Amino acid sequence: MIVEEFYLLLVAATVAANCALIGSLLLLRKMVLLGDALSHAMLPGIVVAFAITGSLESAGVLLGASIFGLLAVALIERLAHTRLLEQDAAIGVVFTGLFALGVLGVSYYRSVDLDLDCILFGNIELTPFDLVHWGGLTLGPRAFWVNAATLAGNALLTTLLFKELKVSAFDPEFAHAQGLRPRLLHYLVMIAAAMTCVAAFSSVGAILVVAMLAVPPAAAYLWSRSMARMVVWSVLLGAAIGLVGYPVAYAINCSVAGAIALVSGICLVFAITLAPDRGLLARWWAWRQARLRTHALLLLTHLPSRPPGVALTELRQRLGLSERVFEAAVRYVQQHGLAERHHGRLIATEAAGRELADLPLDPSAQRADEREQAQR
Repeated sequence: MIVEEFYLLLVAATVAANCALIGSLLLLRKMVLLGDALSHAMLPGIVVAFAITGSLESAGVLLGASIFGLLAVALIERLAHTRLLEQDAAIGVVFTGLFALGVLGVSYYRSVDLDLDCILFGNIELTPFDLVHWGGLTLGPRAFWVNAATLAGNALLTTLLFKELKVSAFDPEFAHAQGLRPRLLHYLVMIAAAMTCVAAFSSVGAILVVAMLAVPPAAAYLWSRSMARMVVWSVLLGAAIGLVGYPVAYAINCSVAGAIALVSGICLVFAITLAPDRGLLARWWAWRQARLRTHALLLLTHLPSRPPGVALTELRQRLGLSERVFEAAVRYVQQHGLAERHHGRLIATEAAGRELADLPLDPSAQRADEREQAQR
């Protein structure tokens, strides 16, 4: 039993890392939902492969799914290139059409052993029992080798063309001006996404492929300032989510793929909340500090630079601030050496004059100052 659990963890981590890697490239190109289209569009390929081979276990199923995945990419790009439809509309039209074709095929071949749970949530619990044997040796689950090969190909593509992929993702026109052929790079990314979805389909299913493509890259994006770090963090986070998902599924007695998606959602919530620069807490703290600084500068405009200064009670009445906000502004100017407090009165320092001098003038005040200088 321990071996089977190890195999399952290995497959889960590999699938999640594989999807996270290509998902990083799709996220930067604002095409994450392409994974949803591909995961649905490959269903008719599976049906056609079954019609030809009579089995769902042959390599023909992988080939059929790959062909229809690439066909979906070609149709989406063709429709978007005509400018008759936007990219998102083209994705919706293609994936619903091909998925409907696949559903019709499943209903026609009623002997096809494809149920809704298998399509949506995959079959990751059974992957430890579908093993690869060579020369009397057991090499591990077939799903692991398929996803590991796809992961290696995606990693090679990202490493060799990292600069080109980076430029074409952020500024395709500049990439074209530099002779980098952004359309070719775009098609390479789409083909890699199609192969990734095909490899992950049997493990995590159609819908959960989208979660693996979107959530780890989105969380890594919030914590990173460079594309290289984002890709690395995305892969590591995806693998970690895959490893944590199985114990969670075991603890709450639910689908492993569903638990992986749940863990990824929790990670995204933490990332949105706690990200150092873009998180909700960081943005709230920045807003609070900006508000405090604004009140402090407003306070400084009412302070004289000579004794006896201004009484705190009088100053608070002038500003019309609440007691809590006023005390915070007073502490701010004192801590930054902008004012001094003596016997309940505030006096501005020389640093306060320099601070106020660096502030941009109000347009009306600036025009009045310019008129005054012109009269002189």
